[in-house]
Amino acid sequence: QNKPEFLAMNPFHHIPTMKDGSVAIGESNAILRYIAMKYKPQYYPVWDPALCAMIDFAMDSFSNEVYKAHHDTIYVVFEFAQAPADQAAANKTYTEKLDTWVAHFLKGKFVGGNELTIADFKAVPLLIAAMQPAVEAKIGLTVSDRVKQYVKDFCDVVPSSSMLSQANGYSIVEYLASKAPDAKATATEYKTAEYAVAPKLESAGKIQVFGMPVSQNVMGPVLLAMDSGKGEMEMCNIMEGAQNKPEFLAMNPFHHIPTMKDGSVAIGESNAILRYIAMKYKPQYYPVWDPALCAMIDFAMDSFSNEVYKAHHDTIYVVFEFAQAPADQAAANKTYTEKLDTWVAHFLKGKFVGGNELTIADFKAVPLLIAAMQPAVEAKIGFTVFD
Repeated sequence: QNKPEFLAMNPFHHIPTMKDGSVAIGESNAILRYIAMKYKPQYYPVWDPALCAMIDFAMDSFSNEVYKAHHDTIYVVFEFAQAPADQAAANKTYTEKLDTWVAHFLKGKFVGGNELTIADFKAVPLLIAAMQPAVEAKIGLTVSDRVKQYVKDFCDVVPSSSMLSQANGYSIVEYLASKAPDAKATATEYKTAEYAVAPKLESAGKIQVFGMPVSQNVMGPVLLAMDSGKGEMEMCNIMEGAQNKPEFLAMNPFHHIPTMKDGSVAIGESNAILRYIAMKYKPQYYPVWDPALCAMIDFAMDSFSNEVYKAHHDTIYVVFEFAQAPADQAAANKTYTEKLDTWVAHFLKGKFVGGNELTIADFKAVPLLIAAMQPAVEAKIGFTVFD
């Protein structure tokens, strides 16, 4: 992943990275969306922005909530991560995050109801890992019957899922089995799930973006809602606990801002909100008729979230007093500069991420970058951005 030909595709040198002709992108969610838009449109039905919104919310919340807890549990068994100081507490966090995700998104057989979507392709490879006997044997973690049923339902209808268990010793199932060869599941039977019918989501043409103007992740969706002429910000003061009220949790059980409501469409996650608003009201900002351009937009947004934003936390958030200063501020500044420079070099070859035309990736990045270029940042931590 550090060879020049790989870095030309993905300068952040991560897997998965995908190449299809001249289209080369990283980031799992972006890749899933591109493949579906180009070759399996029923898995990401762009003609139904409300359903796509729920798919995107499911994928991003899985990445940002469940996957983070996965690191301190399942990755410990894989020996990809060190065991946390309190494994029981880590297991409890994982169970709570996963159960919350399942309760909110798996009201039907799959995330999209009775039909597969890319959200299922996102979740199942991680969930099949969580339910392996080695995980229970090594760290004492088990998953719910609903998760087991979900994985089975997916594997039953996706022939390629055999690769999850058979890949010359390197499949997820085989690799975990090698970590505890004698492990056996304590429970081999589970209660069959009863599926509900998901309600039809209807947009109302009146967007409310719940958040606070000081939040950089909130402001991208707010600016786009205003630009579309279909909505504005609804104050949600998280300093007073507004995000923990029942009416808010019904929209977003992970109690984060931004959260958006438009009729019966209610989702969280900044990138998902941006994509929905554009698909529904500003299609030129996310042109679904051009999957290759959407792929680059998605890659730009996800790599900004996963690379630049993490470095933003140890620098700009320190000035906001949202985060404590790191032990070595100069090193944190250097990391931020390197991540940002890499992102800019790869994605800003034109005026904007999409060339000469605005896209949702620009609405994602600019609120954070305008924070980084304020005089207070240089005065407080000595960080500056380039021209």
